[in-house]
Amino acid sequence: MNFIIKNRVLTVAISTKGAEFQSILHKDCEYLWQGDPKVWAGRAPLLFPIVGGLKNKEYLHKGKKYSMPNHGIARINDFKISQISDQEILCTLVDNKATRAMYPFSFKLEITYKVIEHKIHIDHRFTNTSDEVMPFVFGLHPAFNLHDSLENSHIQFDNESLISTLDTEEGFFVSKTRDYGVKTLNFNKHSFDKDNTIVFDNLKSRQAKLMFKNSDRAISMKWTDDLPILAIWSKAGAPYICIEPWCGIADCAEDTINELSQKRGMILLGVDESKDIAYEIEVF
Repeated sequence: MNFIIKNRVLTVAISTKGAEFQSILHKDCEYLWQGDPKVWAGRAPLLFPIVGGLKNKEYLHKGKKYSMPNHGIARINDFKISQISDQEILCTLVDNKATRAMYPFSFKLEITYKVIEHKIHIDHRFTNTSDEVMPFVFGLHPAFNLHDSLENSHIQFDNESLISTLDTEEGFFVSKTRDYGVKTLNFNKHSFDKDNTIVFDNLKSRQAKLMFKNSDRAISMKWTDDLPILAIWSKAGAPYICIEPWCGIADCAEDTINELSQKRGMILLGVDESKDIAYEIEVF
């Protein structure tokens, strides 16, 4: 089931499944990839409590082995959604028997979506309701329509050079870096031929703007310092591109199955503590 928020310039749909964006309409133009399952069925999944994949899809907690799918459990669970107003909704997920089998913690995840003029503001609140420290990471994965060829698109960062990237191999990270040395990320038609992900590990910018050679249409994302890693991804030949701020990454190719709390970027949330992470999307 979808819920709609809108104002005079934006109409946005969010699904109960995964609290995932389903549509971002502006001037009758669909900015969000529509999840063609022949290409990639996702649209904007929420990545919690892991980002990417685990070695053998497994991890340890206090020495006990658990299994979890890529990108975690939020995207595969139904949220309870409350319509606060025409412009705002609240989406809530609490732990259940199925989530605890994969992630043995009690939690509440609350997501507020609100439209303000040309912007969508999204706030995530993570609350640890268990009786022990709760480790997690979080990431965003929105896919935006290109409405043009990939080589006629580019991503502009706000004020500095792109330092380096982490390479991937079969979905896992490997110890290689590439120096981009510019603040504009250009593409060609082969940029994602190997289904690779461009991951900026040292990027200080907290804003990325997707722009097009043949149109004044644009999409801007801003996020907080809580998400210091940025991934750019698409399927080979697909008419979309994903802009993905993260606070953690997938396991590395050389990793062994290890304790969840020891993985890179983990937020260790104390008992009864909450953590807020926000971002916004602006369309032009």
